Amino acid sequence: MIEIMIIPKENLKNLERIKKKIEEKTDTHITITPEGEVKIEGESIQAYNAQKVVKAVARGFKPHEALLLTGDDTTLEIIEIKDFAGKSKNDMIRLRGRVIGEKGKAKRNVEKLTNTKISVFGKTIGIMGRMENVLDAREVINSLLSGSKHGTAYKIIKRKQMLKKVRF
Repeated sequence: MIEIMIIPKENLKNLERIKKKIEEKTDTHITITPEGEVKIEGESIQAYNAQKVVKAVARGFKPHEALLLTGDDTTLEIIEIKDFAGKSKNDMIRLRGRVIGEKGKAKRNVEKLTNTKISVFGKTIGIMGRMENVLDAREVINSLLSGSKHGTAYKIIKRKQMLKKVRF
């Protein structure tokens, strides 16, 4: 199987730093061009795992965090901010700011509440972690992007976590 992706040039150095580790962990071969084209060759499941790591680096995750995606229990989800902002550049900036918060406080709160890693890069928000945690983080972020107050969005997830603890 061969996968070809294009990643932002500003993230190429981070990808090149971990290229060998990705290849070793996924038993794939990766070729990176100076223009940002990434070619992944390998068995389908292994190429898929390598592709997740490359996508995470492309979306602004730190290389050591992205490598966690080579395992079966970690997943990556990308939310398109334009799905909430439409074509308005001002709305895009405002919504990015809602998710990041003042000095990164909102982003850190969601990461802490959901035990995930979050990257806001360009027109996307990346969420990485265990599947159930990523789903929880997505719910909070979607709530923020839809206009909910930060406190309200956090309460939703705290309530869900309390219910999980009560269940047998």
